[in-house]
Amino acid sequence: MVHYSESSIAFAHASRKLILLSYIPCFVLCIVGSCVSSRVLPGLALIPFSASALLSIVTLFIARRQRKRSIQLPAGNTIDEDGGKAPVLLNAFAVFTYDVSLATSLMVVMIFIWTQDDWSRSVEVDTFATVPLLLTFIIHVYLALLALIQAFQYALKREAPSVTCPNCNTKVRTKSRFSWFRRQTRSGQYSALGDEYHDGAQDEMSERKNAGGRPADEAESSNVQGKGKATEEPSLSPVDE
Repeated sequence: MVHYSESSIAFAHASRKLILLSYIPCFVLCIVGSCVSSRVLPGLALIPFSASALLSIVTLFIARRQRKRSIQLPAGNTIDEDGGKAPVLLNAFAVFTYDVSLATSLMVVMIFIWTQDDWSRSVEVDTFATVPLLLTFIIHVYLALLALIQAFQYALKREAPSVTCPNCNTKVRTKSRFSWFRRQTRSGQYSALGDEYHDGAQDEMSERKNAGGRPADEAESSNVQGKGKATEEPSLSPVDE
């Protein structure tokens, strides 16, 4: 399942609530415009707008229920890890599909309202009625783009899954086929221990070997061996009889 960030979820919920708030004035204006002009076109916009409002109610209800379930889970677990399945309506691909469909239908209705042949006395009412329609259209376009971006990022993360180090318990991203998606990491190979645990002795020995010199441990061992030989074989001095 595609997981959204907290800021994205909060903005999406606020956008759905804004659609519900704009439904009441849009409903009144569309009905008044149809009654004044004796046409069905302004009122026809209530069909996609009602579908958008109904979808917002269902989405907010499911998201609220999911939030309650996540609070009851143990710390650090998600609904997927606990064995539950996320609702289909909260899937990024489903969100993209119905948001694009609703945005397209709203735009078609607004185009027909804007391109009327005659300028009747209901033109002002129709103009004000298209304001909440246009706002809802922008919200659906934004939510569709957000779902598309989240789905694309999810596909890239599935391409380069993360593994948990058993020593330091940190998540490390494996290499991806998409080189431009790789994270900028520090130079050098990954180590399970942090830099503060490195004593630097191996680096010093490798530098001395590359320079052609002997490591410090070999020099100390040779000095100790030389001292040992000197103590075992003392020099003899001639004794006068």
